[in-house]
Amino acid sequence: MGLEILEIRMWAEERFSLKISNKEAREISTVGEFAQYISANSKPAFHPHSDYEAVYDMLVDLLVSKYNIPRESIVETSLLYADLGLG
Repeated sequence: MGLEILEIRMWAEERFSLKISNKEAREISTVGEFAQYISANSKPAFHPHSDYEAVYDMLVDLLVSKYNIPRESIVETSLLYADLGLG
Protein backbone atom coordinates (compact mmCIF):
# COMPACT_ATOMS: atom_id res chain seq x y z
CA MET A 1 0.00 0.00 0.00
CA GLY A 2 1.46 3.32 -1.05
CA LEU A 3 1.81 6.48 0.97
CA GLU A 4 -1.07 8.30 -0.72
CA ILE A 5 -3.47 5.43 -0.12
CA LEU A 6 -2.37 5.23 3.50
CA GLU A 7 -2.99 8.97 3.91
CA ILE A 8 -6.45 8.67 2.35
CA ARG A 9 -7.22 5.71 4.59
CA MET A 10 -6.13 7.71 7.67
CA TRP A 11 -8.27 10.65 6.51
CA ALA A 12 -11.31 8.37 6.28
CA GLU A 13 -10.63 6.75 9.66
CA GLU A 14 -10.31 10.13 11.38
CA ARG A 15 -13.09 11.90 9.52
CA PHE A 16 -15.66 9.12 9.88
CA SER A 17 -14.53 7.49 13.15
CA LEU A 18 -13.97 4.06 11.68
CA LYS A 19 -11.18 1.51 11.46
CA ILE A 20 -10.25 -0.01 8.11
CA SER A 21 -8.36 -3.28 8.43
CA ASN A 22 -5.44 -4.05 6.12
CA LYS A 23 -7.47 -6.87 4.57
CA GLU A 24 -10.44 -4.59 3.88
CA ALA A 25 -8.16 -1.87 2.48
CA ARG A 26 -6.61 -4.32 0.01
CA GLU A 27 -10.08 -5.22 -1.29
CA ILE A 28 -10.93 -1.60 -2.16
CA SER A 29 -9.74 -0.69 -5.64
CA THR A 30 -11.99 2.11 -6.95
CA VAL A 31 -13.11 5.52 -5.74
CA GLY A 32 -16.71 4.27 -5.65
CA GLU A 33 -15.82 1.18 -3.61
CA PHE A 34 -13.98 3.35 -1.11
CA ALA A 35 -16.90 5.76 -0.76
CA GLN A 36 -19.28 2.81 -0.42
CA TYR A 37 -17.12 1.24 2.30
CA ILE A 38 -17.04 4.49 4.26
CA SER A 39 -20.77 5.13 3.98
CA ALA A 40 -21.60 1.54 4.95
CA ASN A 41 -19.26 1.47 7.95
CA SER A 42 -19.46 4.98 9.43
CA LYS A 43 -21.77 5.83 12.25
CA PRO A 44 -24.54 8.11 10.89
CA ALA A 45 -25.54 9.29 14.36
CA PHE A 46 -22.15 10.98 14.66
CA HIS A 47 -21.69 11.80 10.98
CA PRO A 48 -24.95 12.92 9.40
CA HIS A 49 -23.14 13.46 6.09
CA SER A 50 -22.05 9.84 5.77
CA ASP A 51 -24.44 8.85 2.99
CA TYR A 52 -22.78 7.61 -0.19
CA GLU A 53 -23.22 10.77 -2.24
CA ALA A 54 -21.80 13.04 0.48
CA VAL A 55 -18.88 10.69 1.15
CA TYR A 56 -18.13 10.38 -2.56
CA ASP A 57 -18.12 14.18 -2.95
CA MET A 58 -15.79 14.60 0.06
CA LEU A 59 -13.45 11.93 -1.29
CA VAL A 60 -13.34 13.58 -4.73
CA ASP A 61 -12.67 16.96 -3.10
CA LEU A 62 -9.77 15.43 -1.18
CA LEU A 63 -8.28 13.83 -4.30
CA VAL A 64 -8.51 17.13 -6.17
CA SER A 65 -7.19 19.40 -3.43
CA LYS A 66 -4.47 17.25 -1.86
CA TYR A 67 -3.28 15.14 -4.80
CA ASN A 68 -3.97 17.55 -7.69
CA ILE A 69 -6.00 15.01 -9.61
CA PRO A 70 -8.22 16.74 -12.19
CA ARG A 71 -11.86 16.48 -11.06
CA GLU A 72 -12.98 15.43 -14.53
CA SER A 73 -10.73 12.35 -14.42
CA ILE A 74 -12.35 11.03 -11.22
CA VAL A 75 -15.38 8.76 -11.61
CA GLU A 76 -16.79 6.03 -9.40
CA THR A 77 -14.99 3.35 -11.38
CA SER A 78 -11.59 5.09 -11.33
CA LEU A 79 -8.97 2.69 -10.03
CA LEU A 80 -7.04 4.31 -7.19
CA TYR A 81 -3.72 2.88 -8.34
CA ALA A 82 -3.88 2.43 -12.12
CA ASP A 83 -6.17 5.31 -13.16
CA LEU A 84 -5.35 7.96 -10.56
CA GLY A 85 -1.71 7.09 -9.97
CA LEU A 86 -2.05 6.79 -6.22
CA GLY A 87 0.40 4.26 -4.91
